[in-house]
Amino acid sequence: MKSKITFLMMALAFVFSNAKAQLPGYSNVESITVNNTSTTTAIDYQLRLVINTQTLISATQMLATGDDIRFGKTCNGSTLYNYWIESGINTATTIIWVKIDTIAASGSRTFYMYHGNPTAIATSSIPLVFPFAGSSTDSVSTGGAGGATLSQRGFRFSPNVDILVTSLGKREPTGTVRYVTLFDNTTQAIITQQQVSGPLGVYSYTSLPNPIWLTQNTQYIIQLYQGSSDGYYFGTSSQIDSRLTYYDMRYCNSCTQNTFPTNVLTNYHYGYADFLFYYRNMITPAPTYTLNGSSVTVPVITGPSGLCSGSSINLTATGATTYSWSTGATTSSIAPTPTANTSYTVTGSNTLTCMSGMAVHSVTVNPLPTVTAISSTSILCVGQTASITASGADTYTWNTASNNTIIAVSPSVTTSYSVTGTDVNGCSNTFTISQSVSPCTGIMSKTSTINGLLIYPNPNTGLFTIDLNNNFIKTIEIMDVTGRILLTKTSSNEKIDFNINALVNGIYYVKIQSNNSVEVIKIVKE
Repeated sequence: MKSKITFLMMALAFVFSNAKAQLPGYSNVESITVNNTSTTTAIDYQLRLVINTQTLISATQMLATGDDIRFGKTCNGSTLYNYWIESGINTATTIIWVKIDTIAASGSRTFYMYHGNPTAIATSSIPLVFPFAGSSTDSVSTGGAGGATLSQRGFRFSPNVDILVTSLGKREPTGTVRYVTLFDNTTQAIITQQQVSGPLGVYSYTSLPNPIWLTQNTQYIIQLYQGSSDGYYFGTSSQIDSRLTYYDMRYCNSCTQNTFPTNVLTNYHYGYADFLFYYRNMITPAPTYTLNGSSVTVPVITGPSGLCSGSSINLTATGATTYSWSTGATTSSIAPTPTANTSYTVTGSNTLTCMSGMAVHSVTVNPLPTVTAISSTSILCVGQTASITASGADTYTWNTASNNTIIAVSPSVTTSYSVTGTDVNGCSNTFTISQSVSPCTGIMSKTSTINGLLIYPNPNTGLFTIDLNNNFIKTIEIMDVTGRILLTKTSSNEKIDFNINALVNGIYYVKIQSNNSVEVIKIVKE
């Protein structure tokens, strides 16, 4: 029968444990101090903790499953402790058992809880925390077979230490599915009940959905139910595991699986009900503990979340003692100049050099607006007014102190105008435009008789004549609207013919320069 128990122990170890994982990427650590006031050194002691995981999970410092919970002997996690999460994950009263290697007599020690690793896998394990006792009856197999149907058979007992029941079992001569029920002897209430299947003549077990603690020195009754055609084994014996105390056999006839048995026999095992259990090491008085909370607060980064291209941004971390930024800086504040959208990470440490947490701050880099400006005319005669229009931003500020999109200018000489445009993100850029000015003495739209000059026809289709009217002319230039010289002639003839068929239709200027004056006349080619 011992081989059966060994096999079950190995199977349970597989169910309740996972392979140990490394400890990379943990962002939070908290210290816990355990005090042993007894005169006995606690060795491999299972400490029961009550942790508020709900607060940690809601603050995104712990996975909702609790799979990233770890415990360690040292602040840096070099030596890990085995643990088992009993119940209550994501509540204020999560029960976790941690196996501490030693706690000196009349002494105390500090160990650590780590959490905050999104890639962690569960390592919670009953077999790695508690010793496995095996079967409650040590696989009793003596006695005969037979007995009454529709009956309960079992025994009354109490644990000598707190035990953790993980499976209910049976051994009976008919190989039928049986109810196995665990009662509280004082209240007569059913603690748990399972149907257990398995062949005749061997111990078979069914795992409990949730393991159950039975308390030291509290009395319980375990029962095997016989149906209308079932039998059971019976024999004289009080054999039981050394961590349990056997009192007597309990039974009832013509009853159901839910009936609390009140009939008594001594020194008997009838109907071989059984359970598998683990136990915990206990000392008196039991050690106590103090949750010190987070060793330090998780760092917080303050600063703008957006900036304009080419600018610096000031980021400040608080909540820890020392800091390490993703930029390599170790100061509490940094002033980077990102060229693209960037996330900055800071890790904070406490005075114990434990990593306290990690904070991330994302920064958006907004491009500068493309600001431009255009004049209503490329060449302005002295005394005339041009309109300059800005575009590419939302608001504008000119070097003339105007905040309008369009400004009117009347420079007497060629002048530069600058405009600074600002977009919705608060980013600004500047554009400068030069307004050309010509010392024009007159402008004719179709014909001109200023100083006796005459240009005809105007507008024209590419051929026109300049009548100089006996003026002495030195140079004649044909210019486009930007002031670029397209044709040049020097003549003192009274009439000069021009052919601008090669030019596109539009507005041009004829600049006529004599010894004493300059005349600029607008012509139109249609």
